[in-house]
Amino acid sequence: LQARVFPWQGEGRDDSGQWVVKGAPVALFPPMKVHLGPNEERQVTLRLENPPLAFWFPHQPQLYVLELRFDRPDTDVLRERFGWRELWCEKGDFYLNGKKVHLLATSWWPPAQGVSRAFVEAQLRGIKAMNTVAFRTHTQPWQRLWYEVADEVGVLMIPEAAIWNDDTVYRVTDPRFWDNYAAHLRTMVRHLYNHPSIVMW
Repeated sequence: LQARVFPWQGEGRDDSGQWVVKGAPVALFPPMKVHLGPNEERQVTLRLENPPLAFWFPHQPQLYVLELRFDRPDTDVLRERFGWRELWCEKGDFYLNGKKVHLLATSWWPPAQGVSRAFVEAQLRGIKAMNTVAFRTHTQPWQRLWYEVADEVGVLMIPEAAIWNDDTVYRVTDPRFWDNYAAHLRTMVRHLYNHPSIVMW
């Protein structure tokens, strides 16, 4: 199994839905031997010490593409775009890559119809022009397009779940509600985890 990291240079996806890469990789993982039988599944961990990657910041949204493939011709390839960043909360303040950041944010209702990439980019660039660094999606996780463009433009996204419940009023006691609630949040994290623009706490 071979893994390489390429700087993202503004290319879109190919016909198979994989991110297009150009040029030379900026990081190479040590190759790993993986033996699999028919229908066998395995989880492996790839490690890279001190990766030479620039941090993703709203003012400098550097993105990369991780490519995974086997060392045989015509093998399957997986390319996933990502940003290199760390976000945490300390004593009531947010820190992005070791620097305090105030989540100056705005929000609005989701569009009723599907929207184009150009429309999304114009909206998010407008947010940045207002000196705002974050956007809270209202009432549900929005189309993946919004998060992809936010990664590129440099807007932090705060996804809101598709759950509404005021427990002080309704006192939900049915355990199925809470099981569904937990499953929904797990799905949100799983589908949005690789976007550097995502803020979850």
